[in-house]
Amino acid sequence: DPARAVGGDFYDAKMLDEDRLLLVIGDVTGKGVPAALYMALSKGLAKSILTRGGESLADAVISLNRELLSEADEAMGVTMLIAVLDCSSGAMTIVNAGHENPIVRDSSGAVSSFPMRGGPPFCVADFPYEDERLTVEPGTLV
Repeated sequence: DPARAVGGDFYDAKMLDEDRLLLVIGDVTGKGVPAALYMALSKGLAKSILTRGGESLADAVISLNRELLSEADEAMGVTMLIAVLDCSSGAMTIVNAGHENPIVRDSSGAVSSFPMRGGPPFCVADFPYEDERLTVEPGTLV
């Protein structure tokens, strides 16, 4: 029973500098201890690769996927929604790797899904993930 209480969902937020906030939301396939261990690996690699700087978010995500591919067996996979928000301008760069699209609530209270092209979950194939952009206006929740 205790092994079923752990799993592979995770999230993280980290300031990259004075203005930019990195957000990572993920879900590893499976349940229990194997999913929790793969989640810890995925979260650690994501934080390490995505906070290095010097490349676009999409390029960093492609590197992350390649690293996870080298560590996974056929039964493992992970979806991630990764975003960098420029808090001073509201510009958000997002990459979706098989995760659900973000939900946006604008300042009037209207709720919608932000449509994304995205790509497959990590550990499926080497894939050319692309940056997608969203502007977060004052009063908007993502």
